[in-house]
Amino acid sequence: GILTLTGASTIADAWRTIIPGYASGQKIAIKVNFNNMPDAAACNAETGEINSLIEPINTIIAGLVEMGVAEGDIWIYDAMRRIPDFFVNRCAFSQVRFFDKYGGCSRREVAGWGSEVVLFSGGISSMQHLANPLVNAAYLINVPIMKPHHCNGVTLSFKNHYGTIDN
Repeated sequence: GILTLTGASTIADAWRTIIPGYASGQKIAIKVNFNNMPDAAACNAETGEINSLIEPINTIIAGLVEMGVAEGDIWIYDAMRRIPDFFVNRCAFSQVRFFDKYGGCSRREVAGWGSEVVLFSGGISSMQHLANPLVNAAYLINVPIMKPHHCNGVTLSFKNHYGTIDN
């Protein structure tokens, strides 16, 4: 898909087109979606609800590594929920870091909230803190799940940022 999107001849060149100006050591945050995990779920919790799958994330990571990104500079996060074992344990890259709401499970750290805020305005104005993995990364790859939502019909990529802002 990214070869077609970019017209590049290699995966590494395609990622260099998508992430221009990348320099070694810069962090890349990948926002996943575990909004369907029960709040404060155990590390090994499973759910029949729709959550992120590791397979597309492994493919993204493989492309980034091929481009020259160190595994440890790739951060996967959802600051509002637990990232469960069934996702982390199937990651094909042992140095990738995972950040979730609770930390404490194998390979998971607490994402936490930075002092940086973004102002949302409209009918109600609201200052929202941003998740530390995003604040401390040079690049963001947003990987939403396209699914229906009881309030809004279909959820799109911006809705995935529940877990990037604190409310």
